[in-house]
Amino acid sequence: MRIARYRTVRRLGAGGTASVYEAVDDAGAHVALKLLHPHLAGDPGRWDAFFEEVRASSAVDHPAIAAILDWGVQRGADPTVWIAMELVRGRTLAAHVADAGPLPVAEAVTVADVLLDALASAHAAGVVHRDVSPANVMLDTDPDTGAVDPASVRLLDFGLADIPGRSTRGGDALLSAPGGDGVVANVRYASPEHLSGASVVEASDVYQAAATLWFALTGAPVFAGTTDEVVRAHLGATPPRLSSVRADVPAALDRVLAHALRKHPADRYDATGMRIALREALADAAATDAANGAGVTERIPLLPPLATDDISGHTAVYRTSVETPAAGGMNPAHLAPRRRGRFAQGWVVAGAGAAAIAVIVALAASARPTSVTPTAAASTVPSPTASATTASPAAVQLVAVPELVGLSRGEAIAALGRVGLRVGPVDAVDAAVAADTVTDTLPATGASVALGTAVALTVGSGNNVVPDVAGLDVGSATVRLAAAGFVASIEPAASDAASGTVLSVAPQGSRPLGSPVVLRVSRGSATASPTPTPTTTSTPTPTATPSPGPTGGAR
Repeated sequence: MRIARYRTVRRLGAGGTASVYEAVDDAGAHVALKLLHPHLAGDPGRWDAFFEEVRASSAVDHPAIAAILDWGVQRGADPTVWIAMELVRGRTLAAHVADAGPLPVAEAVTVADVLLDALASAHAAGVVHRDVSPANVMLDTDPDTGAVDPASVRLLDFGLADIPGRSTRGGDALLSAPGGDGVVANVRYASPEHLSGASVVEASDVYQAAATLWFALTGAPVFAGTTDEVVRAHLGATPPRLSSVRADVPAALDRVLAHALRKHPADRYDATGMRIALREALADAAATDAANGAGVTERIPLLPPLATDDISGHTAVYRTSVETPAAGGMNPAHLAPRRRGRFAQGWVVAGAGAAAIAVIVALAASARPTSVTPTAAASTVPSPTASATTASPAAVQLVAVPELVGLSRGEAIAALGRVGLRVGPVDAVDAAVAADTVTDTLPATGASVALGTAVALTVGSGNNVVPDVAGLDVGSATVRLAAAGFVASIEPAASDAASGTVLSVAPQGSRPLGSPVVLRVSRGSATASPTPTPTTTSTPTPTATPSPGPTGGAR
């Protein structure tokens, strides 16, 4: 099968919205080619949601994040919508552990270290991944030692990525339309706030990274059972002690995971803080072993197999009867309707995970706070049950700060008024969102505050800083500018630099969104073949959405 300048070689995986193929371009380079399923590709309204992934992953520059190379639409009676990505060799963490068993402690922490470093870069760029799981982490092993090669670790699938503070409420796997009665999530690795339909923030990624590390060390999710049981457990059950599951885990590492898996996002590490804590935990363990004259145990007997083989989750629309209380006071009843898209236009991310993870969990129409407690478990994973509680009257009436991120200033003021709050100071900042679009609040979304409290707003100024893309190839530079809200204009220039290399960018500094930005691009030598630019003539404006694993899967 030929798509644009790519010829497919073999299918690598498929998910709910797309399939992924290994393909070869006309220059002989191997890539991962993600194709939107034909029954979805016929609806141009879904193309924007699919291309959200381009913007999200291109906004982050990190060696452990697979690069987007090209994207487009091959038009016709049956259009083909595609994204070309870096082809990552190896296999997913889920597949590796299923085949070889849990990783040695040091290797598992190394994988987590790389993963957290990539997440820290994403967070610094204003992107929350929202879909970290063993199915979205790729790795390979050293052929001589069999140990995991740290340089091979990749974080895949930015299809569900978004700016911080939005929920994943929606009714389909692409989140391509407003509303919906569920949340798109990989239930076995989702954070409490994610499953409750509240704001998903940077600390939500940390929770998922901790759950993924737990899997790497044990071969099982933190909580087992049916989807309903797992949802309840994430919302209210205390995770078992890791050291009770795996005897060779240092006590310090046990404490790190317990901290990262706390129910409220404000109580967790940030990504860099967890990296530091993990490294200190290993250093403490090494020092203790040396003092005791003991070696480090590398392997332990595997856990008994789960009753189900569904340890990574699967792509499906699942509707559950579980009431999902808001985690940490984040009340889904106050969530504003979703808006399509995010990033440069203030659009909200669409999408749902890589091969084998995204599901839609229905939210109860009227969620009430519940007390969720684990029942006695014969093994290591509690099986939670829920029992409703009645709150005692409070002297001060409290309300939750509604989700305002993505609303206009006027809409935000109206939303505050509806719940008995008022607007406080409004600060305008440069950002890749439309002017007067809310980017942050203080107190944060979901916080419980007294009736009449003033909520400070941070809104987009309508400007953003032009990214410095000099030295990049023209394709990458164009994507980076689009992610920041600008339109690239190419100006060929004579230069000894390789053909297609961006020589300079003008103007620089803070500029109005949508402004043209001139890229002076090297023509190279007279005999050199021109470097192709991204195939955008037949594509909608790229935005970011469901990203399959370049080798491991699709949505």
